[in-house]
Amino acid sequence: MDIEHAATAADIKAIEEVVATVERTQRAKDAEGFLALFHPDALWTTGHGKVLIGFEEIAENVMTREADGPWLLTACQNTQVVHDPA
Repeated sequence: MDIEHAATAADIKAIEEVVATVERTQRAKDAEGFLALFHPDALWTTGHGKVLIGFEEIAENVMTREADGPWLLTACQNTQVVHDPA
């Protein structure tokens, strides 16, 4: 396995781990764990297509929806990581 391919495999594994953590925190309704995944400059697109920019906006949306009901459970979807080497 050459160095470039090995780095790609490591990157894919890291992405799969983040996706698994997103799914786990959503299913567990763990807002703090979910928010811990975001960088201050993060961008998140909701399931309804609303784009949230920055940690503060994402956190505000998460905490507001959490107060209104089980957003993490209803927002949860299965995500599959697909690598296209082309």
